[in-house]
Amino acid sequence: MRIIIATLTIINKPYAQLFYHEETGIVHHHLTAELNSANLKEVLFAGNELLKKHHATKWLSDNRFMQAHAEEDADWIGNQWLPQAIEFGWKYWALVVPQTWHARNNLVDYVNLFHDMGVRVMVFTEVDPAMAWLLNIDKQPAKR
Repeated sequence: MRIIIATLTIINKPYAQLFYHEETGIVHHHLTAELNSANLKEVLFAGNELLKKHHATKWLSDNRFMQAHAEEDADWIGNQWLPQAIEFGWKYWALVVPQTWHARNNLVDYVNLFHDMGVRVMVFTEVDPAMAWLLNIDKQPAKR
């Protein structure tokens, strides 16, 4: 089932696309193998601005074609970007994992760190189930 949602395109470059789904309040990025440190920061900062501006709480990361991040990028994400994203209201992360084992393995630390910081994380191999989870996550009754 293909999910179609009204979308604003924020960044549309060979290394990444960043979208904001207006009707659902979902920040959504698609990263490619051409992504470098400066471009990663551009995309993630722009995503944080969307969280802040729209009071969004959901983020879909389509990382299927991404390569592993450098150690410096991992430090920046954990120490600078993540605290700001959480401050701006980020609560739910649907992660579509990369196709390569090395790049997937690189994300294990992020999943654990983000979860420990209070972001609810769900991991997927395809975009449509990830989007469906985000669309329904806050419609589920609370667990007792």
